[in-house]
Amino acid sequence: MTHAPAPAARLASLRKLIHPTDSSTLDRALTLFFPSPNSYTGEDLAEFHIHGSTAVIRAVLEAIGSCKGLRYAEAGEFTRRAFENERLDLTQIEGIGKLLVAETEEQRRAAMRQAEVPIPGDSSSVFLDWVFWVGYKMKTDGRGD
Repeated sequence: MTHAPAPAARLASLRKLIHPTDSSTLDRALTLFFPSPNSYTGEDLAEFHIHGSTAVIRAVLEAIGSCKGLRYAEAGEFTRRAFENERLDLTQIEGIGKLLVAETEEQRRAAMRQAEVPIPGDSSSVFLDWVFWVGYKMKTDGRGD
């Protein structure tokens, strides 16, 4: 959908989206590429951040639908694929589901704790877990606010 080479991994690039059959310009969009296995699903994944008008969305979706070998993802498909590729476990998936319906800040925070996906080599999630535990312990011991 673009005549330019694939963007560098995990780097946003501004690209013209070109219709695959008539070569018309559909939109100028931010594009991102997440190569496997380091994507949400563990598979190659591309994102297009397009303008939000009905006409642009319709044109881009129609163009994607006309590309051989591409199809629209079904509801929940990315999370299912992430589970199948052992990128998420059932507890994390439940947390993502809770995050999608969270209405309060407390619900959002609880869902994020459950859905958090550890990044290999990243100690920040361990640190946050420790800070949360210390804060919780102080609160339950009567030493916190």
